[in-house]
Amino acid sequence: MLAERTFQKFMFHRDRGTPLRFTYDRTKKYAKETEGSILKKLNLLKYEDSEFNTRINNLFDVKEIVNRFYDEYKRTKNILHTATD
Repeated sequence: MLAERTFQKFMFHRDRGTPLRFTYDRTKKYAKETEGSILKKLNLLKYEDSEFNTRINNLFDVKEIVNRFYDEYKRTKNILHTATD
């Protein structure tokens, strides 16, 4: 993990898997749900004296955000489709 001197930006890197990097920048504007998801994951972090820290690995899991995107996409598509009928 790398953190800027002011602790405004945190970066986590891993050797394999996709994505390879997780970054949280406190000065950047995120969607409310996205920022909530990121902060939830960061708040769960704790030191583990093991080769594989599952909580850090969970930072790289994007399923929640991707699923939320597609759910919103489907709702919007249905609304637009209904409006054109």
